[in-house]
Amino acid sequence: MDVAAAAAAGGDIILLLTMIVFGYQARQMAQQSRAGAAATRASVYQSIAQQMQEIDKLFVVHPHLRPFIYENKPTPREEPTRTQVLALSELFVDFFDNFVAQSGQIPSHLYEPWQRYARSVMDTSPSMCLFWSQNREWYSELLHEMLDPALAKSSQAIQTESAEDWAATGGVGAAPSWC
Repeated sequence: MDVAAAAAAGGDIILLLTMIVFGYQARQMAQQSRAGAAATRASVYQSIAQQMQEIDKLFVVHPHLRPFIYENKPTPREEPTRTQVLALSELFVDFFDNFVAQSGQIPSHLYEPWQRYARSVMDTSPSMCLFWSQNREWYSELLHEMLDPALAKSSQAIQTESAEDWAATGGVGAAPSWC
């Protein structure tokens, strides 16, 4: 065997070993990428769960607010409770917007229960619907798709409540508008 043939055979062996190492590294990188994506999804879900726990803590500290979110209690007219309830409604809508924004990172079997929860809250809270009807333009189309069906169900209650609020001010300011 001459030197040129030996060098060519050696080059072929090195090329083969390089391809094997490259294949192994590519497989390892793919595994790391999948693990990183799974960790990101877990982190996103944990963050959403922590946000919900913080909202739950508000109900521990302020239990008088819970019926305005979960028990169809009308939006109060007296201060400071009215401001507290509407601020809590905004907090909930912001929370819903956050998990809708993260929807690509949440598996559907976990995301769908959150959607049902959000719609359920909208179904049981005139204050949430009032806040949403007055401020929905602040939020994403994805959130519109999720919350608007609940708003349609309660639009008559919102119209009545908003009209009463407007009338209570003596008709001062812009007349209420509804979706």
